[in-house]
Amino acid sequence: MSTSTRPGAQAGPLVTVILPTHNHASTVDLAGWSVLQQSVRSLDLVVIGDGATDEVQAALVPLLSDERVRFIDGPKSPSRAELVRHQVLAQA
Repeated sequence: MSTSTRPGAQAGPLVTVILPTHNHASTVDLAGWSVLQQSVRSLDLVVIGDGATDEVQAALVPLLSDERVRFIDGPKSPSRAELVRHQVLAQA
């Protein structure tokens, strides 16, 4: 399979997946592994916490060993980390 880029375009991931979470320790790792096991290998997985609990953060530790995974967390907000999601999309 060949890929091409526009002149001047930076090579980056083909797909950026945003996985928002707050208190989903029992499923966040399953969702993350599901993303990483897709046939598209050129991807970024950005897990965005909205006041993520210690349990959520612990569940993410194995995922963070993959260089394609980033975790961004902030205090719980009424907008459910909407601003952070928009910032990640703008950088994708």
